[in-house]
Amino acid sequence: MDPFVLLKYAALAYAVYFLVRIFYDAFTNLSFISFIWKRVRPKMVAEVLGVLTLVASSFVLLSLFVPLSRLGWMNFFSPEGGNIILTPIADLVQTQADYLRYAPIFLLVSLVFVAPFFVAIEEGMFRHGHTTWGEIFAWSTFFGLIHLILGIPIAAGVSLIILGLFLGYKYRKAYLETLPFCKEEELHLAHARALAWSITYHTLFDTILFIILLGGVIYSLV
Repeated sequence: MDPFVLLKYAALAYAVYFLVRIFYDAFTNLSFISFIWKRVRPKMVAEVLGVLTLVASSFVLLSLFVPLSRLGWMNFFSPEGGNIILTPIADLVQTQADYLRYAPIFLLVSLVFVAPFFVAIEEGMFRHGHTTWGEIFAWSTFFGLIHLILGIPIAAGVSLIILGLFLGYKYRKAYLETLPFCKEEELHLAHARALAWSITYHTLFDTILFIILLGGVIYSLV
């Protein structure tokens, strides 16, 4: 069997395993999902849509004017490149077995449901405790470029730095707003509030992406 095919389905198997673990956490802590979604306001949705537009525009411009930025490590296996997680999902949509063709719908709906949990992992790593602009820029760059391990084009990883900067700005803003109300020994509360806001914004961003992907999958199945 083609090693690339094995790699794709190994990645899909891991994604399903990770999803099952996150689902377990979700059902044992449904209050966290409620806590995050209760923070959402219409203005936030508009802000996230604006950031998504900037990220997408940056990706398109880089791809058009910097040819090498179209490449990712998946291009070594497939001329069209892609995303090691999403490519197997696209393959399932095109299969002839109906029970497999509809599996991506379940996967994407599941991702929408558990988004706050895996987003919390990312935000805890890339945002928590980083309130200076130097830290925000450094960790936002790391946040964008680390996505290259998925095989996405360089242009996509660089464009995601914009999202990282936006989330870092929201974290810093919430932290500074809370700081005057906290005693020195309560600074962790300011960081906790800031983290809740960055998780909410990040969850919104990912959810919008999942809904767009879900729409594409449903359209391809009709």
